[in-house]
Amino acid sequence: MQSPHVINLFIYSSRPFKARWALWIPSRKNQNVGKALYTTGDVRTGFQNEIKRNYHLTDEPRTFRIIVVADVDEGFVVDTDGGDSQVLVIDTIPVDFLERVASEVPVPGPSMNLASNPRPKGKVELDDCQYWIKEVVATLLKGGILSEDANDIVANAPQH
Repeated sequence: MQSPHVINLFIYSSRPFKARWALWIPSRKNQNVGKALYTTGDVRTGFQNEIKRNYHLTDEPRTFRIIVVADVDEGFVVDTDGGDSQVLVIDTIPVDFLERVASEVPVPGPSMNLASNPRPKGKVELDDCQYWIKEVVATLLKGGILSEDANDIVANAPQH
């Protein structure tokens, strides 16, 4: 039996703005290659799911940080090849349980009001990629795939 797959929180710094978050699952063959589950878009237009397969960390030009969130059973994740010659593929179709769960969590729609719209009362909450990652982790927690620790790790992760 193989060891569990490590699920990480991948945080791209973008100060002074909020950081972009993704779930990062490295390959067993090469820890610098793996897949990233994330949303693309913005609070004005809304978001879409994407999965980067054969994603090479060494090709990432932005500053990033990786935080271990949890280990999951090998049956929940299809490992990426991990070979250095593998080409990056951006996909929207899930191929394993973890991707399927993530793809079923609704991505945030537009949540930023236009200046021409009436001003909302109270604090405005902007749903973004961080919100989506928290929802994915909460869904995996409810399904018994992740522990409460994973929820705490994500809730306390750097937002900027």
